[in-house]
Amino acid sequence: MRISDELMHVVEEIDSVFGDGYAAKHPELAGAVILAGAVQNLAKWVKYLGNGDATSSMGAIEHLATHLGEKVEEAANIIAGAMPSA
Repeated sequence: MRISDELMHVVEEIDSVFGDGYAAKHPELAGAVILAGAVQNLAKWVKYLGNGDATSSMGAIEHLATHLGEKVEEAANIIAGAMPSA
């Protein structure tokens, strides 16, 4: 999926939750959602790299993937906490 397609999808989702035009008035929210998704994908891909032969490399990669995953979850919780209740 191209980033422009992803952005349009995110804008539609944000507007469906908060009302038309909300994403345009809060572009930082759209950016944060896209960034969180990208980091989440990166963490998943890096974790799959850990299936190599070298135990030390695998451990380091899995540690990085776990750390990234924790940070993505933290960012998602911050974003969720900033959103008004429906």
